[in-house]
Amino acid sequence: MDAGTALAAPEAPRSVAALLRELQTRYRTAEEASETYNATAEKLKQRTARLKKVDADLAKARAALESSRADAGRLARQQYRGTPSSPPTSGCC
Repeated sequence: MDAGTALAAPEAPRSVAALLRELQTRYRTAEEASETYNATAEKLKQRTARLKKVDADLAKARAALESSRADAGRLARQQYRGTPSSPPTSGCC
């Protein structure tokens, strides 16, 4: 207890009805806060799952891009050297 509280005039006792109303109001407020928290937690769970899927898709796209870049580099080197990109499928002459 601090000095300001000790010197304050005592509160008049409240009726049981007033205390019950305050308790009901606080209960409703707590229930609303709980519902808001639960809804937010559910949204977070859904968004986290979506983020994991998007991350996996992004990893696949990056791997495909890297593979395509490697193929493009290989083809460019083959063209520069004058070698065919693939062996002929049928015999010649």
